[in-house]
Amino acid sequence: MRTYLIGAALLLLACTGVWVWYGSLQSTISGLEGQVKEQTERAERAANVAASAVSTQLIVTKTVERVVEVKVKGDTIVQRVPVYVSQKADNGCVVTNGAVSVLNSAAANVLLPGGAGELHDAPSGVALSAVTRTTAEWASLYWQLVERYNGLLQWTAEQGALCRGGGGAAQK
Repeated sequence: MRTYLIGAALLLLACTGVWVWYGSLQSTISGLEGQVKEQTERAERAANVAASAVSTQLIVTKTVERVVEVKVKGDTIVQRVPVYVSQKADNGCVVTNGAVSVLNSAAANVLLPGGAGELHDAPSGVALSAVTRTTAEWASLYWQLVERYNGLLQWTAEQGALCRGGGGAAQK
């Protein structure tokens, strides 16, 4: 009987030891799972940062190339103004003070002062070729800004796709 009691006590002690060991093992496994999850999330964040940097570089490069291309076209057009607007055309066309006021107001994005009058009809002394050259320069600047804006839109879409985990078109 005493042997049974000792055996039962040893068995109970062994079971308690196994139970404590199992609990410790479960705690260790849970801790390791948490570390693995944290490392995985950290690696995903690092991959997103790297993908974002690559995407940004690609988009910036493409945008700069397009802006330069537009600028070169615009500069070429401005250089060709004397070919298309001759001295004869300059002499034959009166650019009025009113026309200059309208163009200057549009360039500054301000409303025109006052109303129409004889002062506005007077010759400004500005040549048609100068108006044409300035308008071509403005158009070139406009198209350069359009390309920059489109690049910004593309960059924003790419960053959104990367944040959502979709990869992004620049990566594909």
